[in-house]
Amino acid sequence: MKTLKKLKLGYDKFEEGVVIGFLCITTLLIFYQVVMRYVFNNSPAWSEEIARFMFVWESWLGVSLTQKYGKHIKIEMLTGKLHGRKLACVNIAGDVVTIIICIILVKYGFEITNVIFNMNQTSSGAHIPLGLVYLACPLSCGLMGLRLLGDIKTQLNNLKHKPEEEAV
Repeated sequence: MKTLKKLKLGYDKFEEGVVIGFLCITTLLIFYQVVMRYVFNNSPAWSEEIARFMFVWESWLGVSLTQKYGKHIKIEMLTGKLHGRKLACVNIAGDVVTIIICIILVKYGFEITNVIFNMNQTSSGAHIPLGLVYLACPLSCGLMGLRLLGDIKTQLNNLKHKPEEEAV
């Protein structure tokens, strides 16, 4: 179990590092693009493409990170009035539905990514395989699904070990 926790902690730090690194590089690329366009009147297409593709990855990896911190948008009209076991059950049900959506996105995302890779499509400016861009969705949804499974396990353990009024 300690190995799994170390692996999760290592992955968490890696994921955060990738998102932060991509964000910094994206900012630099966009700055470069603006300077080249307005100062030198020469705007390279590759810098915009790479910034756009990195933004796609930042966004999709952000989905998994947002799950880690429990910051996904929720409608709290019902859950704001629930407590204890009832709240935990509604949260678990919501997580199960989200896992089902993640499974669908992973399945079809990998199918589409495979088609794009097999067609050898590349971006026009940077000549990056477009399959790498499409891979962001199924990979991130798979990671989010794993986080959701961990959340459900934690919530079920809390239900087992806490009395009615304290269970969350």
